[in-house]
Amino acid sequence: MPPKKGAPQLLQTSGYVAKVSAITRPLTFIAGLGVIAGIVFGGYGVVLILLGYEARRSTIRFFGQSIETTSVGVACIFVGAVVVGITIHSAFKSLDKIHDR
Repeated sequence: MPPKKGAPQLLQTSGYVAKVSAITRPLTFIAGLGVIAGIVFGGYGVVLILLGYEARRSTIRFFGQSIETTSVGVACIFVGAVVVGITIHSAFKSLDKIHDR
């Protein structure tokens, strides 16, 4: 004898769906601004390298990363890459926190 089919059930949206859609847009906008800022900073570094600007030896250390260079352009590219990486990481981490609620 085949199993009997029950009455169909309607799926209801929970409060979680409303929270995610309300928070995703501002988070996407802020993450986009961070990525654009990092790319612009890196692009400025490329321009400085092409123009040949050089300065004294400099060392940058933050977030466990370190770079020592004599070119300001290389330092700008490094900082831009770190800004993009941290922005993307933070955006995904925020979405994970929303998802866990």
